[in-house]
Amino acid sequence: MVKLMTVDELIKTAEAAGIPLVPALAKECNLYAITDPEGNCLYVGQSASKSGRRVLDEISYRREDPTTAIRSGIVALLVENHGSHHPWRFDPDPFDASRLKAAITDQAWEGGAIDVVKKRLDSGTPPKLGEVEEFLVRSHIRTGCLIGNSEFASQWDGPIGKFADTVAVLAVLTGDVSRRSQRW
Repeated sequence: MVKLMTVDELIKTAEAAGIPLVPALAKECNLYAITDPEGNCLYVGQSASKSGRRVLDEISYRREDPTTAIRSGIVALLVENHGSHHPWRFDPDPFDASRLKAAITDQAWEGGAIDVVKKRLDSGTPPKLGEVEEFLVRSHIRTGCLIGNSEFASQWDGPIGKFADTVAVLAVLTGDVSRRSQRW
């Protein structure tokens, strides 16, 4: 069986990292997930424009026929999976670094990748919008769940040691959605 993360698990993981995802109107969002009718995440993306244009465009694509309209592959994803959007607004101001600091301490994490995160948290610099998108995608990857995203969904080592990927590791363990298999 293919493993997918639900949108509720993704929100719980973000909360474990101190990252608030506030539900928003499509025209006001800057992050979003596309889910199937059961709430399983299929795609995570960023709508960085102030108008939410990307999400509004994608919502209109659900009415298209992917066999006759040549657009992005997102059309087929939306149509074939009866996809729906979950728009959020991320604002860096309410970021709560204490959650990640506690996870590092409680689980006695250490090493170069952890040092990068600790230094960043100690600086008081919250994650940027692109880093939160990367974190949301990497949270799927770090739990073995499939996810669509054009930039951050690599299964290989490119992101290892980056802030967003290391935070994803910490959050999925802390957020208690990390593994459904008890093999670990």
